Amino acid sequence: MKVKELVESLLEIDQELEVYTAIDDEGNGYNHLHYHPGVFKARKDELEDHRLDSVYTEEDLASEIAEGYIDEDDEFVDIVVI
Repeated sequence: MKVKELVESLLEIDQELEVYTAIDDEGNGYNHLHYHPGVFKARKDELEDHRLDSVYTEEDLASEIAEGYIDEDDEFVDIVVI
């Protein structure tokens, strides 16, 4: 889903409703959403495999690469996390 599609679908919903998020695919653990969407970095190969293990801010990714925890040749893409 692209951000444009998400925004279009959200505009169709009553704007005064509270927002919750589910922890897992079964819908267990609904929590009130207290944060705003943000742009993060994710490994491209994880997205292709539909298994997102972790995401990084630009600063965190640079730090992880500098400290040798992440290979600087790994390919990362920007994603929106809600």
